[in-house]
Amino acid sequence: MKNTKKFVLVFVVAILLASSLSACTTGALSINVNLILYSGENWRIQIGLVYSRQEIQLVGPQIEQWLAASVSEWQAQSIQASYSKKVLDDNNIRYQITASGQGFAKLNNAFFDGLANIYYDEITKQIEFSYLPVGEFFSAALSRTFSLNGGKIISSNGAQMDSNTVTWVNPVNVMNATLKPGLHPGLLAGFLVGFLVFLIAIIGISRRAGKKRCYNCGARMPGRADFCTECGAGWLE
Repeated sequence: MKNTKKFVLVFVVAILLASSLSACTTGALSINVNLILYSGENWRIQIGLVYSRQEIQLVGPQIEQWLAASVSEWQAQSIQASYSKKVLDDNNIRYQITASGQGFAKLNNAFFDGLANIYYDEITKQIEFSYLPVGEFFSAALSRTFSLNGGKIISSNGAQMDSNTVTWVNPVNVMNATLKPGLHPGLLAGFLVGFLVFLIAIIGISRRAGKKRCYNCGARMPGRADFCTECGAGWLE
């Protein structure tokens, strides 16, 4: 009986390796998806998959082979992707997939098998998101959590955790949400750098404006100076 179960499990994993990302969740104890939607159709997704140590002993190498192949496939599609492995305190194994890219269609095809509806409305400046958690992706794990993040959640049928995060736990119906896109970290970093350069320039101008120039040698001195520290002249303009 044990050999039969082992054969069936290995057979399932063989199918998993030949199919899409979704099949990787087959047999997982839990899956935790965290999706962030930014402006300009930029996005970032993190997927945590936890497997029992017994299952990893049986099919761990196959799962890691599949993850490595998937990461290579995503990278070939101009998606930044990687995965990591961690042994938890209970000796179960967690694989963390991290990916980011641009284009909601690319996100949908890569991680939702084209079954999600994700689009940006140019008129309302809002993102419409809907996904029915059926099929191989997300529905196969024993415990399932899906979190959606943006600039601001306008409406949803999930549990709103804060102003920009909504979460569904073990959903069976369509997950719907309308949200404002978040500011992309790259744009925020560029803004901060630009502001810092501007601030430094303003400080430099202010400092130069507060200095006197020596009539004799042309050196600039602090506004409070009475004598030039360079040539000793007693009058500053």
